[in-house]
Amino acid sequence: MVAVVPRPPRIRHWERLRDFRANKPKHPIVELEQFLSFWEVTNNELAEICECSLSTVERWFFSPDNPNYRQPTDKHKQLLAEAHYLWWLESNRTRAELLKQMYRESKRER
Repeated sequence: MVAVVPRPPRIRHWERLRDFRANKPKHPIVELEQFLSFWEVTNNELAEICECSLSTVERWFFSPDNPNYRQPTDKHKQLLAEAHYLWWLESNRTRAELLKQMYRESKRER
């Protein structure tokens, strides 16, 4: 995954994620760092995405030397992959529609 600039998910992204989870297909896992390079989310939002507590998310950001440090599990990474997949699709669909509209308008102006 290659990110341009992290951005906050929109309401439509959250709605798509909730709808998608009703019929959970399997997606490859996404590492936390990869996800955060695409999406600007809070720890509370990460907890919602990963279906875990805020304290669990906070432990992911502790120093590995800290005895309370934890890594996201494969389940968490799977849930991050689902969110990324849906949000990326939604964002790119919107961009594609905008580009199509711009192209049509530029053809009319000629």
